[in-house]
Amino acid sequence: MSGPHVFFASSPRHVLIAAGVALSDAVEGDAHLYFIEHIPRADVEEWLEILAGWSESPFRSVTRLGGDWRAALGDGGTLPRFVAKRLVKSRLRRANRALLADDFSKLTPEKVWVGCDTYYESQLALSFAKRHRPGARGAYLEDGTAAYARTFREGRLSRLLRLKRVGDLAKRLTYGSWWRGVRVQGTSPWIDEAWLAFPELAIADLAGKELHTLAPEAFSGAAFRGFAERAARAFGADPEALASTSLILVATRSTVARYVPGYVESMRLLVSELVDSGVRVAVKLHPREPEPDFLSFRGQVGVDIVPGALPFELLLRLVRDPEPFVIGDISSALLSARWLRPDARVIALRSAPEGSPAGRYLEHELTELGIPIARDPCAVAAQCSASLGSGELLPRAPAALVASERGDATLASSPPTPSDSRGTP
Repeated sequence: MSGPHVFFASSPRHVLIAAGVALSDAVEGDAHLYFIEHIPRADVEEWLEILAGWSESPFRSVTRLGGDWRAALGDGGTLPRFVAKRLVKSRLRRANRALLADDFSKLTPEKVWVGCDTYYESQLALSFAKRHRPGARGAYLEDGTAAYARTFREGRLSRLLRLKRVGDLAKRLTYGSWWRGVRVQGTSPWIDEAWLAFPELAIADLAGKELHTLAPEAFSGAAFRGFAERAARAFGADPEALASTSLILVATRSTVARYVPGYVESMRLLVSELVDSGVRVAVKLHPREPEPDFLSFRGQVGVDIVPGALPFELLLRLVRDPEPFVIGDISSALLSARWLRPDARVIALRSAPEGSPAGRYLEHELTELGIPIARDPCAVAAQCSASLGSGELLPRAPAALVASERGDATLASSPPTPSDSRGTP
């Protein structure tokens, strides 16, 4: 009989990917989930309630690991804040270490899956697993953009690395000899495998790991859809209304949009053009959006505002349209759309100025996946409404919408079919 599989999540994305993998054939033994509290405590409690009420959950147990030092700190008493912070974080680490030491001595897991191998709890768990079961495996579950592109300039990165090496040495002296400094997520010595949506596009840093494909089929069953529906209701969205959506607009964060001239106006024009053509639109807010109605869509007929707290990946599973449109800025959300809904017609809108890092760091990956990059929201709206209104299918990379570096229209190829078969969940 296969041994237990233990998952460590520190974000909603980690939770949903862990759920999909745990439901798949990649996990034969019992699955256990540990939720590291590195997001606000209220959000952790919401997710714990969602998981507790999910009747088809693949997890035999769900355990919460304290990590929200701000909530634990309170007013800090009479101590200086930086001293109180260090004491609270040290206390949380000791409590987590004691809990994991006891659990892993009993579980002796066969594999530990982590969404971030830079966290104390993740590396500690991996070290415990390999100590208690010779041959135990460490697996990295992709965390989005970091698996495919670097977002730091080399000069800045080299300066950060010099500082990081000092910090890593201090942590190793504090935590123990098992601690390893990690420059790129998924590359610590504790990790044996990396599970990615597009292993063929992985950054070179992951080349030393055994690469596997996260197949979209693992996230398309009735059980996973039930998870998505439960999460939608918990965060105030209507899964029935979202099911009838034909187009998803992935909005950028308002704090970023204010620096992009004309962003709000162009998005309002785009949505108005589509709604006037009879298209039902879901506007997906950024997970950290501080102004839920900065685009002023609230109450508009034909538009559903999707809360930032609902992961985009779960929204994709709620939409029943066989070939929905997904439009958004150049971001990892578009990679998720191509991954989980290869049938979707995905278009990237270049809202950031030409040549800026925000508009550049994922362009190669989007092009490789056949995702066109457009500049004109009105042209996109016309193409989408014409296609949806006539029932004709737009090519996945319409030539009129693909912007080359010269600004000419060029034809992008259809997205490649992932061919990596080294372990498909």
